Amino acid sequence: MHAQGGALCDACALPVPQPGDVTRASTLDFADVAQQLATLTKQLAACKEKYNKVLETDAQSKSQGDEATSHESKERLDVFKEKMSTFLNAAEETLKTEDENLEECRSKFIDTVRFYQYSPKCGKLEDCEPKEFFSLWTLKEAKKLQGERKSLTQPKKEGGLKARLQKLSNSKK
Repeated sequence: MHAQGGALCDACALPVPQPGDVTRASTLDFADVAQQLATLTKQLAACKEKYNKVLETDAQSKSQGDEATSHESKERLDVFKEKMSTFLNAAEETLKTEDENLEECRSKFIDTVRFYQYSPKCGKLEDCEPKEFFSLWTLKEAKKLQGERKSLTQPKKEGGLKARLQKLSNSKK
C-alpha cells in the first residue's frame, strides 16, 4: 500500500462511500439518538412501575377479595404477568442493544474521522459531528453532479434564433 517514501500509491483506492450513504450518514445526530434512547428508558421504567402497581393492587384485592372470582382473576393475572414480563424483558434487551450500537457507531465514526485525517473546524476530534465531516463529500458530489448536468445540456447552435437576431442587429448598424 505504501510506495517508496511513504506516500500512498496511485493504484490504491481509498474506501469512499456511496453518495446516498453519505447523505444519510450526515443527517445522524448522536446526541439526538442518545436523548431518544434516554426517553425510551424513562418510559420503560414508568411502564415497569405501572406493572408492579397492578401486581400490588391485585395482591391487596386478593387478601380482601371473594373466592369465587379469585380463580378467574388469577388466570387473568397470570396471562398479564407472562405477557408483560416478556415485553419488559424484550424491551430492556432491545434498549441495551441500541445503546451498545450507538456507542459502537460513535466509536467507528471517530475512527473514520481519524483515518481520513480530518480536523474539525472547532473543538476536539471526539466532538466532531457527522454533518460537519460528511459535508465535504456532499459538496464534492454536488459539484460532480453539476458538472455532469452541464455536459448533458445541448451546445449552442450557431444558426439559432439568437445568433440570427444578433447578426441582423449588427448589420443594421
